[in-house]
Amino acid sequence: MTLEQGVEKTQKYFTKKHELHLTTLQVAAVESMEKKYKRGVEEHGGTKLWEMPTARLVENAIEEATDQLAYLLTLRQQMHIVMELARDGCTDETLTNPRARECCNLIYTTLTGQSKPPL
Repeated sequence: MTLEQGVEKTQKYFTKKHELHLTTLQVAAVESMEKKYKRGVEEHGGTKLWEMPTARLVENAIEEATDQLAYLLTLRQQMHIVMELARDGCTDETLTNPRARECCNLIYTTLTGQSKPPL
């Protein structure tokens, strides 16, 4: 299989919306990398990452992965709180503004992928 054939296979479901989403992710990744990298160089006194000993790179990477896990677990906890609030708003018949319930439904759907919370 040639590279072109492989690309053609992936194009069966790849839409313009996928392309836009991918481009958005790429731009965000480049901007984030540049900002973080430059800040790191300044914070660490001009450290040349490419000259850092492999053992130190591994330890730093493990520390970063540990931080990332802590952030993700905390984010998940916070998302559960928001989902509960949205669920309450979706099912609260005392809300006088129907737009409020609609917004809660949209929040709930965005967070869970479900159109309506179970009653």
